Amino acid sequence: MGQVIIPLTPVVNPAEVADNSDWNEQIESNRFPDGQFDLEGDYPRSGPGQQAGNGGYVNSSNIPNLDTSIEPGPLPEGPGWEKLDALLKNVLTQDWKERGANGNPRILECYKVCGNSYTRDSSSMAYAWCAAFVSWALYTAGIPTLQTMSSQGWYNWGSEVDWRDTTQIRKWDIVIFKSKKRSGGHIGFIQEITSNGVIKVLGGNQGNNAKVSNYSFNSNSQYVRSIKRNWSLPPEADVPIDGTDPATPGSDTTV
Repeated sequence: MGQVIIPLTPVVNPAEVADNSDWNEQIESNRFPDGQFDLEGDYPRSGPGQQAGNGGYVNSSNIPNLDTSIEPGPLPEGPGWEKLDALLKNVLTQDWKERGANGNPRILECYKVCGNSYTRDSSSMAYAWCAAFVSWALYTAGIPTLQTMSSQGWYNWGSEVDWRDTTQIRKWDIVIFKSKKRSGGHIGFIQEITSNGVIKVLGGNQGNNAKVSNYSFNSNSQYVRSIKRNWSLPPEADVPIDGTDPATPGSDTTV
């Protein structure tokens, strides 16, 4: 008799995740005639510190000069998940707090990757930098990136993870949240999913900082619309992070 494989029960029952089709229809209603979305609530925009016509939401190959003195920390050679893993672990030990008019140089580097020569940072919609942080992290890790400040612009990027079976989610997969209260949302890297279904996300623009915060698959304010991956996983990283296996001793798991 052949081996019988019994699938693990997902932490999140797909039947308990709302359809949210009404919110998806509202996304389409916010589309502008030129095909752009009002992705974070302020498209189009131009002004001091912004490139004319860019608005922060148009991918750009004209990246302003990056500051070579801003070190991402020790990283392994070669592009890929291992480099991304080291980079994101370094973020947890670095200063990423917003500073306002004279922006945090690390956050300004994220803006630059998106083609914006901002001189200040802010969590306001005009400067919301969650997607810029993702763009910068992938760019620095040598992984193809969209170079965009739009959280909602990532739906057609990479490969979709069958996230309703949470055992398919891996560490540092990119989660895209859709807001139920505005046309934008949020984006970040999944660090872990706890045994009670809390998503621990390392992202920028979380509490005016880059840090790990707790999120739900479906809350009163937003819901998970997509989880993405666009890299090969080494064997040691190809394991569930949803509470079906215990956290590895010495890992950067937070409570």
